[in-house]
Amino acid sequence: MTSYTQTFGAATIYPANVTYNQLNLSVAQKYQLSWPIDNNTSSNSGTLGSSLILARIMDINCAIAGASIGLPNTALTGPGEQVTFNNTGSQPFTVYNFAGTVVATIAAGAAFVLYYSPIPSSQWIAFQLGSSVSAPSVAAIAGPGLYSASGLLGQNILVVTSSTSGYTFGSGDESKLYTWSGGSGTWNLPSSGTIAASIPGYYIQIKNNGSGQLSLTPTGTDNINGSNAALAFSPGDSAIVVNDGAGNWYTVGFGNASNNIFQFLLINLAGLSGTYTLSGSELNKIAYRFSGLLAGNIQIVVPSTVQQYWIDNITTGGFNLTAGVSGQASPVAIGAGSRVITYCDGSNLVNASTGGLAVPIAVNQGGTGATSAGAALTNLGGTTVGVNVFTASAASVAQTSMNVLDAGTAVSLSVAMG
Repeated sequence: MTSYTQTFGAATIYPANVTYNQLNLSVAQKYQLSWPIDNNTSSNSGTLGSSLILARIMDINCAIAGASIGLPNTALTGPGEQVTFNNTGSQPFTVYNFAGTVVATIAAGAAFVLYYSPIPSSQWIAFQLGSSVSAPSVAAIAGPGLYSASGLLGQNILVVTSSTSGYTFGSGDESKLYTWSGGSGTWNLPSSGTIAASIPGYYIQIKNNGSGQLSLTPTGTDNINGSNAALAFSPGDSAIVVNDGAGNWYTVGFGNASNNIFQFLLINLAGLSGTYTLSGSELNKIAYRFSGLLAGNIQIVVPSTVQQYWIDNITTGGFNLTAGVSGQASPVAIGAGSRVITYCDGSNLVNASTGGLAVPIAVNQGGTGATSAGAALTNLGGTTVGVNVFTASAASVAQTSMNVLDAGTAVSLSVAMG
């Protein structure tokens, strides 16, 4: 059987030139229009008896919200078909093409001209005429981050949540908000120049709702805020990440706003041993005091994110308290009754004190400048006799040092007579 793809050798079939038609839209439904060919006189059910024929000028009395008009199939006509819609009613209505895509939303009192064009692709083109009530065709201008709502343009932020998996952003992520809800992970930015070639002004939005550090990594020689290194999002951090198309990414509003930078938390470890992992509301504090009678040695596990920890150990029971990230080979030890300032560098918990007390302490710094009692006395101004007396183990030793005899000691004198 012979098949045909074009009717009558691609020659345009011109519908009858029906100049004017008037429709009353009183039901919240789609009113499907037809070309005025083949004696098509289909009735407009539910209206005043007007026919569902597309004319050059259409006066539409829309009296109910939710009503719409469907245009006929453009495959039955050719480029250049034109229609003017004038909304004489009190409610807006939407015009759809034959495939069901929005062409225009026409507000009460507005008038639009629509014409069929094959450039750049087969579609109806809509533009508004002057009217008593001016309203833009928001359906035609809505794009990423924007949507059409009853003839108005609204902001639309689509939230896409990812838990623990890595991800590389692309053109389909424009203006979306991505939230991280896992532990440590990495997301990758697209090439700044490549994405800008298709979407100028490309941006994404990121929020770390997880328990670990999220690294946002640029591609190649691209940078974020002037640095080629990955940008670390700690739990609670968020930002809008904007591309300039020249290899640069910038963050807007980066960081976790806090009204009180220094926060204190008391955690009771009574009856516990093994490991205790900070989580939930226990995170992102600075000063931690651990109390209670321990049942055994215990390690405090902190997230592998950059943070400082002031740890005060007032636990009892004689067991060891240590702190570090999960799996840290040498966690920091905090003795009972001791306080230690530590910080996490993203990999391990580190004791902020780099060394102990240097001895001996000089006299001019409040010390003795010595490591023995005798030397300390000498450095503090003591004489040899004084030091010997001060350190003597018995009175007789002290007397000997001073060349003094005991009162009970017999003394024999020999007198030379001349």
